[in-house]
Amino acid sequence: MAEKKKKKKLTKEDNKIAYLLLSPWLIGSVIFVLYPIVSIIYMTFNNVYSDVRGWNYDLVGLNNYVYAFTNPLFYQAALSFITVVLTYLPVILIASLLIARLLITDIKGKSFFRVVFFLPVLILSDSIMGMLNESEVTGSLLMDGSENFILVMINSYSPFISELLSRIFSNLISILWFTGIPIILFINALQKIDTSTYEAAKVDGATPWQTLWKITLPSMKSTAIVISVFSLVQLGTFRLNPLYELLESPLSGGVNNVGLSATYAFTYSLIIFVFIGLIAFILREKKEKTDNVYRHSMAVTRQKEDVEND
Repeated sequence: MAEKKKKKKLTKEDNKIAYLLLSPWLIGSVIFVLYPIVSIIYMTFNNVYSDVRGWNYDLVGLNNYVYAFTNPLFYQAALSFITVVLTYLPVILIASLLIARLLITDIKGKSFFRVVFFLPVLILSDSIMGMLNESEVTGSLLMDGSENFILVMINSYSPFISELLSRIFSNLISILWFTGIPIILFINALQKIDTSTYEAAKVDGATPWQTLWKITLPSMKSTAIVISVFSLVQLGTFRLNPLYELLESPLSGGVNNVGLSATYAFTYSLIIFVFIGLIAFILREKKEKTDNVYRHSMAVTRQKEDVEND
């Protein structure tokens, strides 16, 4: 009994120390995250304006939401943003993984190429992206796939898919600018894969294609979730997001529509959270398969050790 009481006392002391160390982060989260979120939600139910007395809040109920959801410009901007995410995000993931796989091979100048692909992260900003998109030089480098015979064939079956592919080709340079950090994260994840797992697959007669789908890609799921969420937030913070103009429009004529702008921002945040939920659902890890692969690789490793010892 004395030992149990001593352990409980030590646990409580450890918890106090842990909360003490976490207190700056917890206080910062309440002030800079929780409070702004609650304030924005409160603004959505009010008409917020300023005068000589300061900021005023007039309760209007759901009027801001009614106006927002009956505004056709909101639907157009939201649909455009969803299209941007659906076209950009898969290409960012695939291109980042392919480039990362190439950069971990034994090639000359590997460090130089890593710096080159990471360089856009250092100079990428909203203003620079706007200048690149509007410049004639960048416009001449962009590929116009509308006349490509493959896209013409696809267009005869599905104009929607053809439009998505054409948009990807037209914005490929801009998309590749967002692959800097994802490449670094994928390189780190690829280097952490246990080589004994690949050896176990070779012993079982697995082909490189099977190894890719059964070992490499499943091992990348947790990293892919992080990259997807990071890229989603990054896409939403640049002018590529069509909702930006709509979020600023209630403020363009003054400060009498802050509540409406907060409604747009809160609804946009909900769209982001829906995407994050879909990403987590699609890229979720299946623990049973991961455990089976791990157990099999460990069994093969033990067999190899037994043979070497004999």
